[in-house]
Amino acid sequence: MLTVVQSPRRCTVREGLGASAHLRQGRELFVPELYVGQSTVVLVLAGRKTVFGQGELWRCDEGGLILLPHGASYGVTNQLNGDAPYEAISLMFDDSLIAASAEAATAMGAGPSAASAASDESRAAPAVAAAPGMSGASAFAPLVAPRVLAAPAAGLRQAVERVRALWMEPHTPDQIARHAAQEVLVWLALQGSRFAPATQPSFLARLRALLAAAPAQPWNAASAAIALNVSEATLRRRLARDGHSMSGLLLEVRLSQAMMLLQATDDYVGQIALDCGFANHAHFSRMFKGRFGITPTQLRDPEHAVA
Repeated sequence: MLTVVQSPRRCTVREGLGASAHLRQGRELFVPELYVGQSTVVLVLAGRKTVFGQGELWRCDEGGLILLPHGASYGVTNQLNGDAPYEAISLMFDDSLIAASAEAATAMGAGPSAASAASDESRAAPAVAAAPGMSGASAFAPLVAPRVLAAPAAGLRQAVERVRALWMEPHTPDQIARHAAQEVLVWLALQGSRFAPATQPSFLARLRALLAAAPAQPWNAASAAIALNVSEATLRRRLARDGHSMSGLLLEVRLSQAMMLLQATDDYVGQIALDCGFANHAHFSRMFKGRFGITPTQLRDPEHAVA
């Protein structure tokens, strides 16, 4: 049985390293499309996380890890175990760390040419629990799809919990915080899993990042175009090409940010609404329920009746 982390609930951001969160929710939630902007490791403490996309489905139960490569959208369901809330630790790594881990993996015995020669099957296996000490091209081929480590080494689980604890402590030296994160990535490499460094971000990814960095700002197509140094017509054309509109993408980003804060902090719902760009609590609740089928309060409180 895992010891559930009892640290104060807040999202922690470490510049140049990434972000971490202790997620908790009191009611099952289905998210039809969740964009993963950074390479992410999720340690499930209680309940089950199910991720689906690309014609595949990945299930991760209590004690397991699920690895989510950056740059793709997935459907996600967090399921409760009886009356107990779903809980997980989420680590989202900055690309500079991922790039450093790629160099380390090469030094451990799998060069880029070998990794690129790995088969699609070995690179995209949806649920692999590789044994520690794996070597060769299959061990170091970058992930192109989620991967489940159903029974990770105890040391790896402890390393994830240690990163969360160290990143939360504001007095932790940056060198220690970085070393702890690199330890997790080395553990993953030893178990046959490595995230791919980010390539040049797409226009849509750059726009998402812009909006997510300041969701409360009164964004519109004109202001976003100026920030990205393109014309408003170009911005609208590129969004339409990818099946998006400015208003739709902005709402998606704001709701995703709000959902993370609802799960990972104890902030008041009304404050989360304002921080994510919604006019007030009532407006936020309507938009949230329209998207996810339950209100923000119902997500946190399983005793709150669903209307």
